[in-house]
Amino acid sequence: MHTISLDASLWTNPTDFYNAVYDALGDPAALPLPHQFGYSVDALLEVMVSDGMAFLQPPYVIRITGLALASETVRRVVETAATLINKEQGDVEMSMVVDVS
Repeated sequence: MHTISLDASLWTNPTDFYNAVYDALGDPAALPLPHQFGYSVDALLEVMVSDGMAFLQPPYVIRITGLALASETVRRVVETAATLINKEQGDVEMSMVVDVS
């Protein structure tokens, strides 16, 4: 299983979060994922659970650290995304783990 480690300590707005996740999942040679799907929790979930949408395919864990240093808005979006992704993953082997310290 792949582990994707992302540092949220410098994220100032939700776009920073989406860009970090999309960059980790996307194909560097292709059009960036945000331009294809948009910046929302629903779009991110679709990319993560739909077969073939992301370059990196499950199984994987996205581990986010440094969230306590991110803005309140970013914290809310990341926590909402993690809850929804972990709830809606179905039979797809992936999860999002958030370290709030």
